[in-house]
Amino acid sequence: MPATLNLVNASVGKRAGAKLIDAAPALILSGIGTLLAFGQLAGTTTPEGMMAALTSLVLFNSIASLLCLAYWIWLWGWEATRGNSIGNALLGIRTTNLEGFRPGWGAIFVRGLVIWLGSLVLLVGAVVVLVSNLWDPNGRKQGWHDKAARTYVFDIHAGRNPMATGGVSGPETFAPAPLPPSMQPAASPLEAGRGTAAAAPSPVSAAGQGVRPKDPHEQTTGPGPDAPKVTQPMGGPVISSVPGFAAEPAVAPHPDDDVEATRITSRAAKPQLRLVFDDGRELELRSAALIGRNPAGRAEEVVDQLIDVSDQGRSVSKTHLHLRVEGSAVWVTDRNSTNGSAISTPDGTRTELPPGEAVRADAGSTVHFGDRSFLVGTA
Repeated sequence: MPATLNLVNASVGKRAGAKLIDAAPALILSGIGTLLAFGQLAGTTTPEGMMAALTSLVLFNSIASLLCLAYWIWLWGWEATRGNSIGNALLGIRTTNLEGFRPGWGAIFVRGLVIWLGSLVLLVGAVVVLVSNLWDPNGRKQGWHDKAARTYVFDIHAGRNPMATGGVSGPETFAPAPLPPSMQPAASPLEAGRGTAAAAPSPVSAAGQGVRPKDPHEQTTGPGPDAPKVTQPMGGPVISSVPGFAAEPAVAPHPDDDVEATRITSRAAKPQLRLVFDDGRELELRSAALIGRNPAGRAEEVVDQLIDVSDQGRSVSKTHLHLRVEGSAVWVTDRNSTNGSAISTPDGTRTELPPGEAVRADAGSTVHFGDRSFLVGTA
């Protein structure tokens, strides 16, 4: 858990350290190729051997360059879609856009381009660019490359992660999202009847509120306060009519009325979806749930179910997914998990889940989280 729910800008040390960690694999690959080539070059003295060594030098450097290019493209995509990189993950920082969500491919390209252009100035320019957030006049710790790309860098160990908590503004002061209209509870006839009955104060409640209770020896007939009042000792015969006034016959409640009301309530409470996990476990999903090794909601977050799953390989995060039922589908949100999540449709299309963004999973879809998965089915 972060030390505070506020946003905390990443320090210069973490930002620079993350970039060095990201560059380390490429430097290692280039160094290995160069060492292998020069090692072969140093062991020959003949012209033919020198030519073979030079060929090996070009070959090894070409292979190393291709591997470095593939690595940088992968790193570019990871930071563009998740705000993450090897250095970011190790040091607990995230790169976001100005709204606090994934920065995008173009923004990460611009950041890297500005750093590369800085490196053309005697190689110290890149260092100046990386630490330029020290003199940000706005106090947001944006470097020159951040301002050019319109990005922020946040410390998610010291503060909250905006990509998983509704962006820079937060999820409406961290209040739980309201249920969709299709999930709003409907009032049953039985509850409506109870509400009407509760509106009429009984003698006991009237007495408790300081109002003069009704005389227990009086019975009042008629539709309103002007109706004649007839006093009859308790235990005496019941007056069925009064001369000059027509008394309405009492209608006994039909026993089927309660049965019908019960049926309406039962249908409203009936679960709509069932989750079938890869280990055969099944459970009903009603409204909102969290899934993980040991799921726990955020402050003031309301969920109906906490679904814990076993995972010996620890590929599943403590709170990995948030599920919200809407009609015959479920909206799945990845809670910034370590190993990510995805949804596979029945036709085999697989969609990776961006952290903090709800993605719809219809019945028949499979949700993957870490090394585990479950099938969304109708109850």
